[in-house]
Amino acid sequence: MFQRLWQTMRQWRYPPEFRIEAPTMLPEVLAVLQRLEELIRSEFTYQEDDTLLNLVAELATGLWRLRRRLQNAPEDHDDLRRAKRICQAIWDAMEEKGVVVHDHTGENYDPGMSVEVLTFQEDKTLTRAQIVETIKPSVFLQGHLIQWGVVIVSIPNRKEGNNDAVND
Repeated sequence: MFQRLWQTMRQWRYPPEFRIEAPTMLPEVLAVLQRLEELIRSEFTYQEDDTLLNLVAELATGLWRLRRRLQNAPEDHDDLRRAKRICQAIWDAMEEKGVVVHDHTGENYDPGMSVEVLTFQEDKTLTRAQIVETIKPSVFLQGHLIQWGVVIVSIPNRKEGNNDAVND
């Protein structure tokens, strides 16, 4: 109450043409914003231990592996062609629902990436660290990361004379 009185009195310091009226819809707007906040808090939240999210991530990873194998298989039989079409239809349905599977193979590696590195391998042909194999892809649901990718990274060979240790 004191604050509202102070705001009213403060307006009286100015000429009438410069006075700002107190907002009349403020309580209604605040009520709507509070209701919106309650709805957001009660909606589905992404948690690591959620079994449904784990199931989505496992299904997406399994479909990703199946799809990779089917892409490399020759199309000798009608059954194999049908299996490829079914796999592609499921893949498209997942993407329509907001599930994105990201294969990191071939990307340049940056230590700040949201991936788990299984191992580092030295490769003298590289000038920069590069992801050479994706063991598990990163899986996103509606733009939220629900599974970290697991990768193998190749790094350039270290030069012999460029050691950090001091030689005695």
